[in-house]
Amino acid sequence: MKHGGIQPDIVTYNTLLGACANRGLGDEAAMVFSTTNEGGVMPDITTYSYLVQTFGKLNRLDKTSELLKEMASTGNLPEISSYNVTRGVFKNREY
Repeated sequence: MKHGGIQPDIVTYNTLLGACANRGLGDEAAMVFSTTNEGGVMPDITTYSYLVQTFGKLNRLDKTSELLKEMASTGNLPEISSYNVTRGVFKNREY
């Protein structure tokens, strides 16, 4: 897109993050998120929800917790779905 002179918007980035969430691709999701920030596009609640879902699937509780805090600090208050993903990770974790 960028090579064609088209600037990706939040919908484009969220679509990519949704695909990463469905497949559990943490490294790719982190790269897309980084590119989003570098491109000057502000993440929204959907962006963070997909990231929480991605890292939740990977049992990355540290990253999930960090994202929930970052969401609140940027004014994107976590939705119930974000907490449900986190709850599901804890539920399925072996102790």
